Amino acid sequence: MILTKIQIQAIDTYLKNSEIEFVDVRMEMLDHVASEVEHKMQTEKLDFYDAFKNYMVFNKKQLQKQNKQFTKTTDIKVLKAIGKFIIKPASFLIFVLFFLVLKGLSKYIVLNEFLRFAPIVIMIGLGLFYYVLVLRFGKKERYSGFERMSLILVLGMQITQLFISPYYQQTVFENYNNANMVFVSFLLVLGLGFITTFLQFKKEYTHRYKNKFV
Repeated sequence: MILTKIQIQAIDTYLKNSEIEFVDVRMEMLDHVASEVEHKMQTEKLDFYDAFKNYMVFNKKQLQKQNKQFTKTTDIKVLKAIGKFIIKPASFLIFVLFFLVLKGLSKYIVLNEFLRFAPIVIMIGLGLFYYVLVLRFGKKERYSGFERMSLILVLGMQITQLFISPYYQQTVFENYNNANMVFVSFLLVLGLGFITTFLQFKKEYTHRYKNKFV
Protein backbone atom coordinates (compact mmCIF):
# COMPACT_ATOMS: atom_id res chain seq x y z
CA MET A 1 0.00 0.00 0.00
CA ILE A 2 1.52 3.32 -1.10
CA LEU A 3 0.73 6.51 0.77
CA THR A 4 -0.96 9.34 -1.07
CA LYS A 5 0.70 12.73 -1.45
CA ILE A 6 -1.74 14.22 1.04
CA GLN A 7 -0.81 11.56 3.61
CA ILE A 8 2.93 12.11 3.03
CA GLN A 9 2.42 15.84 3.40
CA ALA A 10 0.64 15.21 6.70
CA ILE A 11 3.72 13.35 7.95
CA ASP A 12 5.99 16.16 6.74
CA THR A 13 3.85 18.78 8.48
CA TYR A 14 3.96 16.75 11.69
CA LEU A 15 7.77 16.50 11.53
CA LYS A 16 8.07 20.21 10.79
CA ASN A 17 5.86 21.02 13.77
CA SER A 18 8.09 18.72 15.84
CA GLU A 19 10.98 21.15 15.18
CA ILE A 20 12.68 19.10 12.46
CA GLU A 21 13.55 22.34 10.69
CA PHE A 22 16.24 21.22 8.25
CA VAL A 23 14.86 20.14 4.87
CA ASP A 24 17.48 17.46 4.21
CA VAL A 25 17.12 15.87 7.66
CA ARG A 26 13.33 15.99 7.44
CA MET A 27 13.36 14.32 4.02
CA GLU A 28 15.49 11.45 5.34
CA MET A 29 13.20 11.07 8.34
CA LEU A 30 10.08 11.41 6.17
CA ASP A 31 11.13 8.51 3.94
CA HIS A 32 11.77 6.38 7.04
CA VAL A 33 8.45 7.21 8.74
CA ALA A 34 6.41 6.82 5.53
CA SER A 35 7.92 3.38 4.95
CA GLU A 36 7.13 2.28 8.50
CA VAL A 37 3.56 3.60 8.33
CA GLU A 38 2.97 1.84 5.01
CA HIS A 39 4.23 -1.41 6.55
CA LYS A 40 1.96 -0.94 9.56
CA MET A 41 -1.07 -0.30 7.34
CA GLN A 42 -0.40 -3.49 5.37
CA THR A 43 0.42 -5.85 8.22
CA GLU A 44 -2.12 -4.58 10.76
CA LYS A 45 -4.88 -3.66 8.28
CA LEU A 46 -5.14 -0.09 9.62
CA ASP A 47 -6.09 3.10 7.85
CA PHE A 48 -3.50 5.85 7.54
CA TYR A 49 -4.65 7.90 10.51
CA ASP A 50 -4.57 4.99 12.97
CA ALA A 51 -1.32 3.57 11.60
CA PHE A 52 0.45 6.93 11.79
CA LYS A 53 -0.94 7.73 15.25
CA ASN A 54 0.05 4.32 16.64
CA TYR A 55 3.50 4.52 15.09
CA MET A 56 4.24 7.97 16.51
CA VAL A 57 2.92 7.07 19.97
CA PHE A 58 5.56 4.36 20.29
CA ASN A 59 8.35 5.83 18.17
CA LYS A 60 8.34 9.61 18.54
CA LYS A 61 10.94 9.65 21.32
CA GLN A 62 13.08 7.16 19.41
CA LEU A 63 12.90 9.34 16.28
CA GLN A 64 13.99 12.35 18.30
CA LYS A 65 16.94 10.34 19.61
CA GLN A 66 17.78 9.27 16.05
CA ASN A 67 17.76 12.86 14.84
CA LYS A 68 21.55 12.91 15.17
CA GLN A 69 21.79 9.80 13.01
CA PHE A 70 19.62 11.34 10.30
CA THR A 71 21.75 14.50 10.53
CA LYS A 72 24.91 12.40 10.19
CA THR A 73 23.45 10.80 7.05
CA THR A 74 22.97 14.21 5.45
CA ASP A 75 26.51 15.23 6.45
CA ILE A 76 27.97 12.16 4.78
CA LYS A 77 25.95 12.78 1.61
CA VAL A 78 27.22 16.36 1.36
CA LEU A 79 30.83 15.40 2.08
CA LYS A 80 30.76 12.63 -0.51
CA ALA A 81 29.23 14.93 -3.12
CA ILE A 82 31.81 17.68 -2.54
CA GLY A 83 34.59 15.08 -2.43
CA LYS A 84 33.49 13.71 -5.80
CA PHE A 85 33.47 17.25 -7.20
CA ILE A 86 37.00 17.95 -5.96
CA ILE A 87 38.54 14.80 -7.49
CA LYS A 88 37.03 15.41 -10.93
CA PRO A 89 39.61 16.17 -13.66
CA ALA A 90 37.70 19.38 -14.41
CA SER A 91 38.16 20.51 -10.80
CA PHE A 92 41.90 19.92 -11.04
CA LEU A 93 42.00 22.03 -14.19
CA ILE A 94 40.07 24.77 -12.39
CA PHE A 95 42.56 24.57 -9.52
CA VAL A 96 45.48 24.94 -11.95
CA LEU A 97 43.70 27.85 -13.63
CA PHE A 98 43.19 29.65 -10.30
CA PHE A 99 46.84 29.10 -9.42
CA LEU A 100 48.10 30.33 -12.79
CA VAL A 101 45.91 33.44 -12.58
CA LEU A 102 47.30 34.24 -9.12
CA LYS A 103 50.82 33.47 -10.31
CA GLY A 104 50.37 35.77 -13.29
CA LEU A 105 48.97 38.59 -11.16
CA SER A 106 51.89 38.28 -8.72
CA LYS A 107 54.25 39.46 -11.47
CA TYR A 108 52.49 42.80 -11.63
CA ILE A 109 51.10 43.41 -8.15
CA VAL A 110 51.98 42.40 -4.58
CA LEU A 111 49.47 39.74 -3.48
CA ASN A 112 50.56 39.27 0.14
CA GLU A 113 47.63 41.14 1.68
CA PHE A 114 45.17 39.68 -0.81
CA LEU A 115 46.31 36.14 -0.03
CA ARG A 116 46.15 36.86 3.69
CA PHE A 117 42.50 37.91 3.61
CA ALA A 118 41.29 35.76 0.68
CA PRO A 119 40.20 32.81 2.90
CA ILE A 120 38.04 35.09 5.05
CA VAL A 121 36.51 36.71 1.96
CA ILE A 122 35.78 33.26 0.48
CA MET A 123 34.14 32.11 3.70
CA ILE A 124 32.00 35.25 4.02
CA GLY A 125 31.03 35.00 0.35
CA LEU A 126 29.87 31.39 0.72
CA GLY A 127 27.92 32.30 3.85
CA LEU A 128 26.17 35.14 2.04
CA PHE A 129 25.48 32.88 -0.95
CA TYR A 130 23.84 30.25 1.28
CA TYR A 131 21.77 32.54 3.44
CA VAL A 132 20.60 34.76 0.57
CA LEU A 133 19.28 31.69 -1.28
CA VAL A 134 17.81 30.15 1.86
CA LEU A 135 16.30 33.21 3.54
CA ARG A 136 15.40 35.34 0.54
CA PHE A 137 14.68 32.84 -2.23
CA GLY A 138 14.33 29.51 -0.45
CA LYS A 139 11.34 30.16 1.83
CA LYS A 140 13.68 29.71 4.82
CA GLU A 141 14.30 26.06 3.94
CA ARG A 142 17.57 25.37 5.74
CA TYR A 143 19.94 22.48 4.99
CA SER A 144 21.78 20.86 7.88
CA GLY A 145 24.50 19.23 5.77
CA PHE A 146 25.61 22.53 4.28
CA GLU A 147 25.47 24.52 7.49
CA ARG A 148 27.61 21.89 9.20
CA MET A 149 29.90 21.83 6.17
CA SER A 150 30.82 25.40 7.08
CA LEU A 151 32.83 23.96 9.98
CA ILE A 152 35.10 22.21 7.48
CA LEU A 153 35.44 25.40 5.47
CA VAL A 154 36.40 27.29 8.62
CA LEU A 155 39.01 24.62 9.38
CA GLY A 156 40.41 24.95 5.87
CA MET A 157 40.52 28.71 6.31
CA GLN A 158 42.39 28.38 9.60
CA ILE A 159 44.97 26.04 8.05
CA THR A 160 45.45 28.50 5.22
CA GLN A 161 45.85 31.37 7.65
CA LEU A 162 48.47 29.37 9.52
CA PHE A 163 50.67 29.10 6.46
CA ILE A 164 50.08 32.72 5.52
CA SER A 165 51.23 33.91 8.93
CA PRO A 166 54.38 36.06 9.08
CA TYR A 167 56.17 33.32 11.06
CA TYR A 168 55.87 30.78 8.26
CA GLN A 169 56.59 33.40 5.67
CA GLN A 170 59.91 34.26 7.29
CA THR A 171 61.11 30.94 8.68
CA VAL A 172 59.59 27.99 6.83
CA PHE A 173 58.90 28.76 3.20
CA GLU A 174 61.52 30.29 1.00
CA ASN A 175 58.89 30.67 -1.69
CA TYR A 176 55.88 31.12 0.55
CA ASN A 177 53.85 32.99 -2.06
CA ASN A 178 53.54 29.82 -4.15
CA ALA A 179 52.37 27.88 -1.09
CA ASN A 180 49.83 30.58 -0.27
CA MET A 181 48.55 30.51 -3.83
CA VAL A 182 48.13 26.72 -3.67
CA PHE A 183 46.05 26.95 -0.48
CA VAL A 184 43.91 29.82 -1.73
CA SER A 185 43.38 28.05 -5.09
CA PHE A 186 42.28 24.92 -3.25
CA LEU A 187 39.86 26.91 -1.10
CA LEU A 188 38.41 28.48 -4.23
CA VAL A 189 37.83 25.01 -5.72
CA LEU A 190 36.35 23.84 -2.40
CA GLY A 191 34.05 26.87 -2.39
CA LEU A 192 33.00 26.16 -5.96
CA GLY A 193 32.28 22.57 -4.93
CA PHE A 194 30.15 23.84 -2.04
CA ILE A 195 28.10 26.08 -4.36
CA THR A 196 27.69 23.43 -7.06
CA THR A 197 26.70 20.73 -4.58
CA PHE A 198 24.27 23.02 -2.76
CA LEU A 199 22.47 23.94 -5.98
CA GLN A 200 22.37 20.27 -6.98
CA PHE A 201 20.95 19.15 -3.62
CA LYS A 202 18.48 22.05 -3.50
CA LYS A 203 17.18 21.04 -6.92
CA GLU A 204 17.00 17.38 -5.85
CA TYR A 205 15.06 18.09 -2.65
CA THR A 206 12.74 20.50 -4.45
CA HIS A 207 12.06 17.81 -7.06
CA ARG A 208 11.38 15.22 -4.36
CA TYR A 209 8.94 17.59 -2.65
CA LYS A 210 7.10 18.22 -5.90
CA ASN A 211 6.84 14.52 -6.61
CA LYS A 212 5.53 13.82 -3.13
CA PHE A 213 3.20 16.73 -2.52
CA VAL A 214 2.00 18.10 -5.83
